Amino acid sequence: MKKKIYLFTLIATLILPNFVGRIHAHGPYIIKYASLAPEGSIWGKYVRMMQQEIESRSAGRIKFTPYLGGVAGDEKTISKKLQAGLIHIASFTGQGMGQMLPAVRIFELPMLFNSYTEVDRAVAAIGPDLENQFKARGLVLAGWGEGGFVYLLSKKPINTADSMKGMRIWAPAGDTVVKALFIKYGFVPTYVGIESVLPQLQTGGLEAVYGPPMAVIGLQWFREVNYITNLKLAYSVGGTLMNKRKLEELPPDLQAIILDVFKTYSRKLVLELRSQNDRALKTLQSYNIKMISMTSGDITKLRSSAVEVQNSLSGTLYPRTLLDKLRRAK
Repeated sequence: MKKKIYLFTLIATLILPNFVGRIHAHGPYIIKYASLAPEGSIWGKYVRMMQQEIESRSAGRIKFTPYLGGVAGDEKTISKKLQAGLIHIASFTGQGMGQMLPAVRIFELPMLFNSYTEVDRAVAAIGPDLENQFKARGLVLAGWGEGGFVYLLSKKPINTADSMKGMRIWAPAGDTVVKALFIKYGFVPTYVGIESVLPQLQTGGLEAVYGPPMAVIGLQWFREVNYITNLKLAYSVGGTLMNKRKLEELPPDLQAIILDVFKTYSRKLVLELRSQNDRALKTLQSYNIKMISMTSGDITKLRSSAVEVQNSLSGTLYPRTLLDKLRRAK
């Protein structure tokens, strides 16, 4: 009996340390994440929650390292780092996603959606098509996001289709969708960086801006406008992408943890943002910003022009078949 115990102890002493050493030889997998979202914002809060859950569920086998607030660069820089594998996973606005896959901007076409229900139906219908196109580019969609519905805010009232004509409105340089819409509506697009919008509003260089209510408040633009037009001009999409090669380097169970956490929390964040944007729309009115509406005739006129813009961009940003599929779904 003593001889058997001795042999077992000898085997355990010689073999077990080597076995354990092989298990832990790799050490933790480092996952680098990037976003323009500031630390302390609602987006930053969710990133920290995801970090905690990923590291906890992986029992420390994943070390999740966030780079928030643009530390890793602007969206163009982050997208290049993501595709090169220097950043492993990152969250983007629709414009940022569109730099890698132009067809994703289909969600941000003018006056395409009237409700979040329509948005969700469209994402369910064409989301898989876009996910496959991202995969073909070496990227995995880890979760859809959004900025919310976009509204017009102005110094002078925009309450008719004609009141848009000649008005100087902010437009981001290189944004094909925004440029096509504003020219169609008769606005004068004024291309300045987002950091210059507030000073331009203050000096009169800009007469109007657009954005989801939360963003307008966060950027302080609301302080320089007098009116908000009660019209869902567009929808602002977003999403999180992961480098496919990096994902496949992970063991299958760790791949599943990362994708599950991001998909789950992305949806939770979307729902919370919708609630907060609804409250922010009411908050804007509490700042003495007057909510104004258009007649049904003017809305019909604008919607007709918007459809022309939607059709004109098919074949350039996205195939017409994808646009038709989205329209049927919503």
